[in-house]
Amino acid sequence: MRIGVLTGGGDAPGLNIAVYSFVRLAERNHEVYVIYHGWKGLLEREVRKISSLDLVDFAFLGGTYIKTSRTNPFKDEERARLLEKNVKELGLDVVVAIGGDDTLGAAGEAQRRGILNAVGIPKTIDNDVFGTDFTIGF
Repeated sequence: MRIGVLTGGGDAPGLNIAVYSFVRLAERNHEVYVIYHGWKGLLEREVRKISSLDLVDFAFLGGTYIKTSRTNPFKDEERARLLEKNVKELGLDVVVAIGGDDTLGAAGEAQRRGILNAVGIPKTIDNDVFGTDFTIGF
């Protein structure tokens, strides 16, 4: 299975260790790719196969090595079509989105439309992710 992981929204402590930990566990049985600059990176195909060894030097630093953006792939239908095209061409089976309300909302919309399978890891500095008491960043 090919899994992509991205971080979206504002920077927060704990993102690097979350990405590293996820990659370390997932790489045992799957191909793992990082998507640089959040949803923007998936639209622009800034995607790279990665291993936990590539990330270990950044794991305990603040911020996010794979960068982030506040891009909404559903701002218009052209972006949505591009997202669908890129997900198919990259062969991604699942995208793990680490982010807040906007990032996880986009992941949910992508899944509702059948564009991709999504897993969300809540990260918010605003404490605005419904149903969470604790998140990365808050």
